[in-house]
Amino acid sequence: MRSLVLRVMVLLLAAAQPVVAFVLFVRSDLHLGALLARHSSHVMPAPYAFGIAIPIFALSIAYGVAQLLRARRDDPMLAAVAVPLALAFFATSLWMVAIAGALYLAAVLVAFGLVVSLGVAAARTQLPPARSPAVETLLRTTVGLASGWAAVGLLGTVGMAMAAYGWAGFGLDHRSWSYFAITLGGFAASGAVAALRGSLAFALGAIWGFVAIAVAQWIGPRAGSAPTVGTAALFAALLVAISGVVAVAKRDSDQRLWARRRGMA
Repeated sequence: MRSLVLRVMVLLLAAAQPVVAFVLFVRSDLHLGALLARHSSHVMPAPYAFGIAIPIFALSIAYGVAQLLRARRDDPMLAAVAVPLALAFFATSLWMVAIAGALYLAAVLVAFGLVVSLGVAAARTQLPPARSPAVETLLRTTVGLASGWAAVGLLGTVGMAMAAYGWAGFGLDHRSWSYFAITLGGFAASGAVAALRGSLAFALGAIWGFVAIAVAQWIGPRAGSAPTVGTAALFAALLVAISGVVAVAKRDSDQRLWARRRGMA
């Protein structure tokens, strides 16, 4: 019964995400682009990048439905990710509420919790395979894409909070802090891709975010204000891509070696 309740919660919280987004940013007078521009930050992705929420929400709901099927209810991998995934979906909705209400410190805390929850879920997708390859692929794609985007989104949320509250960032000017944060974020994201054995979905989510940060430095109200930050963001995206290629090559090599040894046994 507890497992069934958790899985119902996963579906309901997944479905709540687009509803919250619609109510806050479509039906109301609030506009996400205007909210992001209110406290502009060099580490905030260009507004178009938030369109990635559409496939993430769709994948989340599709997975929520798939993991409720009776044949999947005793799958150990799906049970292992239920709690962190439910928390991640809830945190996503809560982040939107905090941003809409200009509660930037709360938004930072929620974004951090979102990254942690998705990180736990991503780690648990590396457990023994799920009983349904299709559901396993759906799960890993959903968690990976959301994790990669959320990691970059955390940087943007911190930058927005710094701009809103006038925090100098340990004495560094905002441009220098942004350069350092993006570079560090690039190395962290590339390490996560390697740890997830070349997760294409995670890499795509992170690359999408880093490229959008670079685009924001060249197009829009921040154009030309920090070209070095844009260069750092492109470097971070390239680093994630290289890490993904290397991790996939190593994974495939390990699989061929394992198959060869099994054939010799």
